[in-house]
Amino acid sequence: MSANRDRNKHFINDVLDILKAILRKFGIDEKVSEEIATDFLKSLRFAWGGIQLYIPKVEQVNIQERNKKIREEFNGHNHYELCKIHNLSLQQVYHILKGV
Repeated sequence: MSANRDRNKHFINDVLDILKAILRKFGIDEKVSEEIATDFLKSLRFAWGGIQLYIPKVEQVNIQERNKKIREEFNGHNHYELCKIHNLSLQQVYHILKGV
């Protein structure tokens, strides 16, 4: 099996396992969670099959949320306070506020 096929197989199995675990966490029994996960995967394959897809790491999503929060908290004069609150350098805060 090629490296891509092997990686894809592991990804699909991981998606199924993660979804089943989430469903079980909410009290859905194992058989029903298996059926839901399988149906979800079929729908996912139908909608996105054959398309190369990039899934950002959680850290990148958190950075975007942090940057949005910094822009919302900015009052025009609190650069240094934002540095301390978010553990960033002054230069980083300037870049975020500029939208860089």
